Amino acid sequence: MLKTQSFGPNLLGPQEKKALLKAFPEGLIALDLETTGLSPLLDHIIELAAVKIDAHGQFHLFETLVNPKVPIPPQVTAIHHITDEMVGKAKTLEEVFDDFLAFTGDLPLLAHNAPFDLGFLMFFSHRQKRYFPGNDIYCSYRLARKGLKNLESHSLAFLAKHLGLPPFAHHRALGDASACLKIFAECLVKTPGLCVKTHGLLFSTSRYKSLRNLELPPCLRPFLGEIASQTPFLISYKGGTLKMPERPIKPSALLPLPQGPFLHGLCLISRQHKSFSLKKIEAVRAVGEEELERLIAKGRELIKK
Repeated sequence: MLKTQSFGPNLLGPQEKKALLKAFPEGLIALDLETTGLSPLLDHIIELAAVKIDAHGQFHLFETLVNPKVPIPPQVTAIHHITDEMVGKAKTLEEVFDDFLAFTGDLPLLAHNAPFDLGFLMFFSHRQKRYFPGNDIYCSYRLARKGLKNLESHSLAFLAKHLGLPPFAHHRALGDASACLKIFAECLVKTPGLCVKTHGLLFSTSRYKSLRNLELPPCLRPFLGEIASQTPFLISYKGGTLKMPERPIKPSALLPLPQGPFLHGLCLISRQHKSFSLKKIEAVRAVGEEELERLIAKGRELIKK
């Protein structure tokens, strides 16, 4: 499970390693996990991995399958190819969580689309009444959107292809964690004027608060099924840059984060993954296909203006 050995000299080039250690002189840890689904409330972690670059530029690994104690849906297995048989003899998350925290220590954490991965880990620790440290948390997806603009996508697979990364095990935790670290380093090299603290930091220890119970606003409670099935709906949201009374989103998960609970999903107008504070969601309603297409077209026209 736990490996503290050299990961490989070719993971990062000299410039990438130099840029990373300049920004993070004590080191940095990229992590990724695979799950049975998209919601920390309903689903479970089945694989957890992390790649650490230490202050001396050496790489260390943490990698383990996790027994979720529930069947893995076939459609999910089709994505990452992790089967019930593979996790059947693995330890549970309760059994490996302390080892993971010992591996990460207080180093900054990095993930691609970090609210998803950290949402699972934080909700688990909250539900189990276990300690979760207040590490600074960075997001390679967020940094890439600022540093590598005008791309049709900022998904891990698209960025890896765009940057010419060597083949890796996509949708497996160690492969994705390694690609995440590589992409983050590439962004620092290719856009040296980019401030990592401004554009890559998701939240820091200074903003860390104890997690509260995930209280859903009444308007969102009837739509738990739509969130689980990723069915588009409309939200009235107080805040953000999109000046529309209602915005169409494709929801993916409810995430308990240090700043409070969020609804995470794809904004169908901007085509960007976003997190919406539950406190700012004023109304939710279902939407038909024709109305959905009309609102998306209207929103994209507003963006052009």
